[in-house]
Amino acid sequence: MTSESKAATAVTSPWDEATLLINGNKVEGNAKVVLLREQVNVVTVEAPPAIARKLRLVQVNDDDLNIAASPDFGRWVPADNGKFEWRLTPGAGKSGRITLVFFSLEETKSWEHPSLVISSNLADEVDVKIDGKEASDAEVVYLRNAKHRITLDPKLNSPLAGCPLILHWIRGDGVLPVDLTFQPQLEAETVVHSWEVTGSATEAGTFELGIVGAGFNASMTLPFSRQINVKYFLDGKEFSIFKEVVSGRPYHFDVEVLGGISRVHVENSPGQLNFNPSLNRWFDLSSGGLVWQFNTDVNDFASETVRFNFSSVYFARDTISFDIVPT
Repeated sequence: MTSESKAATAVTSPWDEATLLINGNKVEGNAKVVLLREQVNVVTVEAPPAIARKLRLVQVNDDDLNIAASPDFGRWVPADNGKFEWRLTPGAGKSGRITLVFFSLEETKSWEHPSLVISSNLADEVDVKIDGKEASDAEVVYLRNAKHRITLDPKLNSPLAGCPLILHWIRGDGVLPVDLTFQPQLEAETVVHSWEVTGSATEAGTFELGIVGAGFNASMTLPFSRQINVKYFLDGKEFSIFKEVVSGRPYHFDVEVLGGISRVHVENSPGQLNFNPSLNRWFDLSSGGLVWQFNTDVNDFASETVRFNFSSVYFARDTISFDIVPT
């Protein structure tokens, strides 16, 4: 096979020799065109004369979107040094899908480009949920290597479903991206708009994440995240999960919280340990820790559970147990 025949077979359509650009950015392969509402979107086609000396642009607009075009849709536009240009301005308040269709007098087949009309503000297009709950201004607390799921639900009439988006690292203080685990990966395009973020078993600090996508003028910042770690000490010795205590003896109980969280709700059950100060309420954590004295009058084998809730919105709870033994 000659080099000429190889080149001929490599071109599956004459339009493969044409280039489409949106605001100066080339539309690669089968990527969808993104047109921003309430903004001028410059649509440029570069094509050799063999393909097009004049082009006509029409729209298939089943979502009844209001889109102004200059030159007008349906008008034949002559080439200017091998380039054709339109300025498209979608109206406010409504997103949707259209198809841009180019016709040439030199070609019998049209050139079609499925397109999205969306807001430049991602928050206009999706609702954010954390662990299935509507996101709020509350911090998302990661207790050690806890997991939280971030999900985006497209709003009514938004065409964003199935479009590639990226979970983006904005900044961190005391925590780096390598300290956390992301699925799908951080900074990777995905059409599944749900990410599982796993905290660090050792680090503490804060971080911010955002969502970005093609055509958006800025990332959408997600709720502020805080990575915390907690250490427990009984009479100065660190322990985890459970600890044995002897009936009738006083104990000194310290809790050290790393990560700068402001408060914690502490409760105990069934109430067989006498804590001073008393539990079952919120405690200030501005000092980074808490101290209790406790004892018990129960002179029998029993168990006491103490729960630490570090968020009133999202799940961030730690549980320890004290096994009581009689003297």
